Amino acid sequence: MGSEPGPSTNRTYTNTYDFEESAENRSALQKEVERSIIDLIQGGYSCNDPEAGGIIVERLRNDSAVVTTILERLYAKRRAVGRTPSKEEIREVMGACILDMARVEKEILDQRADGSARARAAIAEEAKRLSITCREEYAHNVAKTSTYKDENGKDKKMYFEIGTPKCNLFVFDVLNGAGITAPLNWSGKWPFTASDWHGTANGRFDILDSSTPMQFGDIVATTRHCGIAVDSTYVIAAGVQKVTLDTREKQSLKEGSSIRRYNQS
Repeated sequence: MGSEPGPSTNRTYTNTYDFEESAENRSALQKEVERSIIDLIQGGYSCNDPEAGGIIVERLRNDSAVVTTILERLYAKRRAVGRTPSKEEIREVMGACILDMARVEKEILDQRADGSARARAAIAEEAKRLSITCREEYAHNVAKTSTYKDENGKDKKMYFEIGTPKCNLFVFDVLNGAGITAPLNWSGKWPFTASDWHGTANGRFDILDSSTPMQFGDIVATTRHCGIAVDSTYVIAAGVQKVTLDTREKQSLKEGSSIRRYNQS
């Protein structure tokens, strides 16, 4: 194989292995890659999916593994040709890596979106099912025992006495019935209250403004009441006498409300 001087000395290398392992050359190539990445970030990067593009820029900025991946490809190219890749070749390899990243990130985002949509559909369907099969079990004048599994998979029971509002218990049972672990409030013993759903942070349920159009599976809440949206108009909620399907306005879930949307991330 041929030999080539290093970037900062006149040393020659007897084979491509020596050349590839040279700390000087590795350092010079890494600096060139890092400069190219900085240029890319400052110049902005866009792809067909803006969210994926944003993730890529963030990874280029913060993820050293990305630089390593690009360098590994460049080292392989250098071994193949027996010389340091030109700036144009470096950018070509970087472009190929970034396109691969964009494809993978898009697939991940699509999978998450599909998973979240399927989960929200399951929430809406479970709300419909319970509204038919357990129509009066969540009334104020009925005692209600619900079973659920804790974070360790153990069966637990929750008892709501006669005279207790149960709109939050209905939401809790719907989520668990749909295969989603429903959040408990600060005590760790009781489900999120309507007030919790209205404003308490939870990483799996995004808080959206009340002006956001409802989607199936959304949880709609004020500080005093909560229910499950089954489409952009209708909400199922447990009221004083029974579980009902009605418009957001008639469920008293319009003014001062917030929307919580499940996000499988």
